[in-house]
Amino acid sequence: MSRNVVSAVPLSNSAEEKLESISSNYWVGCFFLIALSVLAGFILAASTADSMGYPYEQKPDVWFRFWVWLACAVGVQLILLVRHLTTSPSRRKEILEKNVRDYAQAECLKSQIFPRFANTRSDAFPLREGEIEGSWRPFKVEHFASQSLRGDISGQVCLDWRSFFRSGSGEVSGQLKQLAVPDLLDLSSVVFFENDRGETLRVLVPSPRATKETLARLIESYVGRDDPRGYHSGGILTRGTHTYEALKQFTTDETSLTTPISHPALLDRLDASTQKSLEVRPEVRVTGEMVQEGVALATALTVEGEKRTFFPSGYLGELASGFAFALDQDREPGNLLAAVA
Repeated sequence: MSRNVVSAVPLSNSAEEKLESISSNYWVGCFFLIALSVLAGFILAASTADSMGYPYEQKPDVWFRFWVWLACAVGVQLILLVRHLTTSPSRRKEILEKNVRDYAQAECLKSQIFPRFANTRSDAFPLREGEIEGSWRPFKVEHFASQSLRGDISGQVCLDWRSFFRSGSGEVSGQLKQLAVPDLLDLSSVVFFENDRGETLRVLVPSPRATKETLARLIESYVGRDDPRGYHSGGILTRGTHTYEALKQFTTDETSLTTPISHPALLDRLDASTQKSLEVRPEVRVTGEMVQEGVALATALTVEGEKRTFFPSGYLGELASGFAFALDQDREPGNLLAAVA
């Protein structure tokens, strides 16, 4: 790889840390090795002379033993120094070459992958699931609002500092209050269908929030996530690399991601039709996957020839494939429907 190319590419935070650690780790190790050698030399020489029970005038030369021990330690240190001087250039070269590949992958994501998916409607990609056999008519529709928890903690801590330092005693009392807050603008639905043969099919229709959560999980599989305690659970990518930072910054607009897959009017139409006779209810064809016998997870519904997508498995699958292609990861997209099943 050309030296000009390597020098022209900016270093990522991860590459900078690795380059700094090559020298810093070595010199820190040198300091501790010499310090421990001096201490061990004193202890060994003194304990050897005392333990052998020589008369005072016949005791071995303690300082001679100490200098022999220190000379051995210095010899080992010289060996490590030669090894460091011979291997550090190759390690630096390897880090810089990986940084170049990392930068190229990040630029590929930014220039080829992100624009295609950030500015394209999520329902513009062909769905990965086939159509479930049969023509169905609804007879019941149920809606479920997604919920979030909000809460606060109140209480007091009573600590007797005298007894605390002697026995560690103290008292903590508190109260946790939580409230489940429904999001009435984000509804999942279950539509019950029946065909001409009297067979029934329960269809789970995910809300747009399921798509957002699936996309978040896809990105987290690469960059990891931070829990409320501040700990980071790692993903595939190393923190601080160019590709890591690029994926962390990837966002999509609501109008291109969730708006195209939100169809409350269509679901209300099916709900209203259940009050009518079976013959005049709309015929529906279901696209999705069977979860179990008589239960399906829908990615799209076709109502009297009008097809509407509710979960863009094609968009998410193509995005996962794009990530894997740009990052040279031999990873087939998993079952995206499992995230909302």
